Amino acid sequence: TGSLITEGSVSGSITSERYIPGFGEAANHWHLLSSPVTNQNISPEFVNSSSPDADNDFYFWDEIINTWINSKANGGAWNDDFDSQFQEGKGYMASYKIAATKSFKGVPGTGTYISGQNDMPAITYTSGQGNGWNLLGNPYPSAINWDLVTKSENINGSVYVRDGANGQYVSWNGSAGSLSDGEIPPGQGFFVKAEATGQSITIENADRLHSNSNFYKDKNGNETENLLSIKVTGNGYTDKTYIHFRWDATNGYDIKYDAYKIFGIQEAPQLYSIIDDEMNASINTLAFNTNSFDIPLSFKNGTAGSYTILAEGIESFRGTSIYLDDLQTGNLQELNINPLYTFSASPNDNPARFILRFNEVNAVDGPGADAEKSGIKIFSYQKNIFVTSIDGNKLNGTVEIFSIHGNKMFSVNIKNTNSYKKDIQLPQGFYIIRYIGLGEVVSRKVYIR
Repeated sequence: TGSLITEGSVSGSITSERYIPGFGEAANHWHLLSSPVTNQNISPEFVNSSSPDADNDFYFWDEIINTWINSKANGGAWNDDFDSQFQEGKGYMASYKIAATKSFKGVPGTGTYISGQNDMPAITYTSGQGNGWNLLGNPYPSAINWDLVTKSENINGSVYVRDGANGQYVSWNGSAGSLSDGEIPPGQGFFVKAEATGQSITIENADRLHSNSNFYKDKNGNETENLLSIKVTGNGYTDKTYIHFRWDATNGYDIKYDAYKIFGIQEAPQLYSIIDDEMNASINTLAFNTNSFDIPLSFKNGTAGSYTILAEGIESFRGTSIYLDDLQTGNLQELNINPLYTFSASPNDNPARFILRFNEVNAVDGPGADAEKSGIKIFSYQKNIFVTSIDGNKLNGTVEIFSIHGNKMFSVNIKNTNSYKKDIQLPQGFYIIRYIGLGEVVSRKVYIR
C-alpha cells in the first residue's frame, strides 16, 4: 500500500489503489474501507447505483438504530438515502464476489478532522441500540497512529479493525493488542466505542506516519512488560486475547486500557477473558494489587475439532506461576513449564471453559522493572531500602512501599536529593518499592530481612 504525507496546502489529485479480495480468496469477504481523498464518488467505482450488482454489497453503520445500512434497497434497486460520496473520516463495509482493485481519485486528505464538524460524522451514543459503537475511517493517504489521536474522556481507549484475511477483529489499547502498534493504514475503516453522549475524536496531520502495515497486520511477539498473550489456533484460523498488568489499572473495567471483544466469523475460534462477570474482553488490563487470583477465559468455536492454545510473554512474569485450568476436562497445566495446550472442542461446549490462575501476581516487577535503565536504582539491604539516582538527576517525587498483597505500607515525598535511604521496620518478606517522579514510574520487588 502506497503512503503519502503532504505538507502545507494541497492542490492537484492522486490515485490511491486498493486491492480487495473476492469471495473465494478471503476467509471473510467483508472489508472496512475509508477514502484517503476528498469528494470520492461511491458510484460507479465501488458500487453501481444505476445497476446494482446482487453479488456485491456496500454498507455504512448506523449506531443510532444499531443497523448496517445497505446501498441497495429492498428488491435490489439503489437506496436513494445512501451516501453518494465517501464521507471524510467515515468507515464503510464492502464485499465483492470477484477480486478487484479499486481506485480512489482526488485531492489527498489533509488537515484536522473533528468528529461532528465539516464532513466528518459525529460520534453518537444510543443506549439499547448501538451503545456507542461508531464506524470511522482514516481520512489520509498515509497511516495514522491511534496513540496520537485525541479522544474525549468517555471514548474507550482502544481501536478496533476488521482483519478480513483471518475473519477476526483486532484491537489496540496503546500498549497491547493485535493491531500492529496501533497503526491504522490508509483506506482503513475502524470502530471506536463511546461510553456516553457528547463524545468526539480529533485526527490531525501530526497523527500521520509512514507505515509498512498493509491494511492491518498481526503484531508478532510481545514488547510490553507484564503482558501475557494467549493465542488459539484451529480450523485454519487464529485468535488472540491479552492479559496486561499496570500500576495505574484496576481489576474492573478501565476505559483507557480494557478492550471489548468483537466476535469474528463463525468458522474462526474466539478466545476472550471476562471482566466483572459481564464484559467480554480482547484486552484485559489489571492492577498489581492481589496475591493470587483467577481470570475467567472463554472459548467459542463453530467447527468441532482440535485446537491449540499458546501462551506468550510468560518470561516477563518473574516469580509468578501461571496455570491454565480446563474445566471441561479437569486438566491443570502450568504454562511456565509448557505454554502449549491442545484440546478438543465442539460448538455445543460451554464457552466458560478455562480459568487462568495466577499465583503471587505481585511477584511480577512493575513498569520499569529494570529500574537502572531509567537512571534509578532501587534495592534493599537487611531492613534498609534505597532509592538512588545513577544518572546525576535529582530525585523529586514519592517513594512508596507495598506489601506483596498490594497494601500500601509507607509513603514519603522526597525533594532534590541524589539518594534516599530508609530503615524500614517491617516483617521479613517480599515488598514492592515504587518511585513516582516527574513523568516516570519505576518499581522493584525487594526482600526485607
